[in-house]
Amino acid sequence: MPSRTRRQVLATIGTASAALAGCLTQSQPSGDLGDVAGAWPMAGQNASHTRQVDASPTNPDSVWKIELDAARSTGTPAFAGGRLYVPVDAITETARHRYRLHALSAATGSERWQVPLRSEPVGPPAVSGDHVVVTAKRALEQGRIVGFETQYGAEDWLVDIDARLTAPPTTANGVVYVPDWRGRVHALLVADGTELWSRDVDIDGGRGTFANAVAVRDGTVYVGS
Repeated sequence: MPSRTRRQVLATIGTASAALAGCLTQSQPSGDLGDVAGAWPMAGQNASHTRQVDASPTNPDSVWKIELDAARSTGTPAFAGGRLYVPVDAITETARHRYRLHALSAATGSERWQVPLRSEPVGPPAVSGDHVVVTAKRALEQGRIVGFETQYGAEDWLVDIDARLTAPPTTANGVVYVPDWRGRVHALLVADGTELWSRDVDIDGGRGTFANAVAVRDGTVYVGS
């Protein structure tokens, strides 16, 4: 099938993502986008969260649809390297873990792999190099950051955070940045989860509450409280 233009690809990715929501059973993909270029590897498209695209979809066609087995709902996917990485709420009577992460072909929707998530994911994952990073809630005041290998979904590293996490990860230059609700920003290596630094941020003599993703630009981390 001939490659689609960037405008057509972005339009049909949006349609495919919408078609994933609320799926209950597994089915075969119904179409093929061909060569899918571009990327939307994290919340906001890039580390600056510009959410900028070259063109907006005007009248997109629905090219494929995939329904995921025993999934109650899905979250916003990340898109990189021709794959969609989709967080899934998969509560069932037989499911060992309530949450999952699925890797799907962006061209056809066919499943490449799925892995269980032991905690509730927070927003879309972030893809950097050969890793996809997920932030999650372990408990009301406990968070978790997990790195999976993009090729087969192997869990490569896991870091527990002693604070509530509600922000999706931001990645830049091989580093993942995650803020928490106790006024700290954490910086970890994407490759192995090694902590580079963890910094308390004072606001008017006290700590802020960081509920949303940080933005990174030109060596500066920006965080809103």
